[in-house]
Formats: sequence, C-alpha cells, structure tokens
Amino acid sequence: MKGFGEVDASALRWLPVEGEHPDFQLLAGSEEVARLSWSAGRGSLATGVTRDASWTFKRAGFLSPHVTARLVGGTADAAKLSLHWSSSLLEVAGNGTFRLLRRGTLVPTWEFVDQSGTAVLNEEAVREHSTLVGGLVTVAPKEVARPELPILLLTAWYFLVQAWAEEDAASQTQAALIATYA
Repeated sequence: MKGFGEVDASALRWLPVEGEHPDFQLLAGSEEVARLSWSAGRGSLATGVTRDASWTFKRAGFLSPHVTARLVGGTADAAKLSLHWSSSLLEVAGNGTFRLLRRGTLVPTWEFVDQSGTAVLNEEAVREHSTLVGGLVTVAPKEVARPELPILLLTAWYFLVQAWAEEDAASQTQAALIATYA
C-alpha cells in the first residue's frame, strides 16, 4: 500500500474489492492507498486501513446518529461524525472540525470543508442501476498534504456506503409492502 505523498492524490477512486463485497479499495491510478472492509457483510462495523494507520468505524445512535472512528487497539475516538440532514460535523481529535455537506441530489455527492469554508475533498457515488459500484474522489490540490486527509477520506466513504445501504434497504422494504398490499 502506498502513502498519499507517494501518489497523485488529487484524483482518486473507490472500487469494490473483487470477491469481498461490500469492501472497497481507494486507488490512485493503479496504486492502492486505502481500504475499507466491513466485519459482518452489511453491518455497521468496518475497518479502514492506510499505509500509516488503521481505524475501526461504527455507526450508532437513532435520534442522534453518529459515526465514530478509533485507532485499532485504541479506546478513545480519533474522530466523530455527528450526522444532521443538511450538514454534518466531523471532529478530528486534536486536528479541528470539518463540515460534511451534501452537494448532489440525484447522485449522492458529499464534500468536506474545513473551518474556513475551504473545500478539502469531494466524494461522488458511482452507481450501476441501483447498485453502488464505486466512487470518484477529488481532493483540492493544496489539501493533499493535510494530515487529516486519510481519516476524512475513509469517514466520508464509510458514511456514503452506509447511507446507500440504508436507503437501499428502505426502498426494498417499501417495494415489498406495496407488492403485499396492492
């Protein structure tokens, strides 16, 4: 696995790991720079790995949903994403806060901005029919060296995959109910 400083990190893409769906790898060209793997298929527990660190991700809360990221083996949150309809807030331990904003309506597109409102990265889902098959990531060129970049990339993709799975499950439930009572 390559480090972000060793590749062109301005244009990245998430692709499914062959044979291990719903796991994804983040590629810069043909070089893997990160991987996100779910522990139990479609559950909420996942592990994100880069060359320099590994985190566990978990979604929790019903009325106040949030995503936590912890260094593997750690007990304290390395980051916490508090989810809200229009704008969510990611607090990175010791490294400030970032807003996660939805920018796309037809295609789920999300953007992280820092405290000054500067766009750090943008992640856009790529779908085939109703299936999530990957994602396109654009990192602002001056933000590539930002130390929080790996946790931002992994948290945003974790959130996008989880949201996609939840929307898909709700859609299937709705279709089943309509078919049952129609």
